[in-house]
Amino acid sequence: MKARITVIHLQAMRYVVNTGGAPDVARFDDDHDPIGPNLRDDLLNAGLIEIKSVITLTTAGKERLK
Repeated sequence: MKARITVIHLQAMRYVVNTGGAPDVARFDDDHDPIGPNLRDDLLNAGLIEIKSVITLTTAGKERLK
């Protein structure tokens, strides 16, 4: 089943862009407390973000925000 992307997910993606395009995981989670880890999981599973040492939007994530 494909993940349903809600307004909250889109706002979290805009947050990534608005924080310079690469917030660290702890900052993302703290700023989205208490649902930060769940938002990350949803966005990651939908292929909209990738996580290395920071969170970045994928090409699909950038397209979704257009």
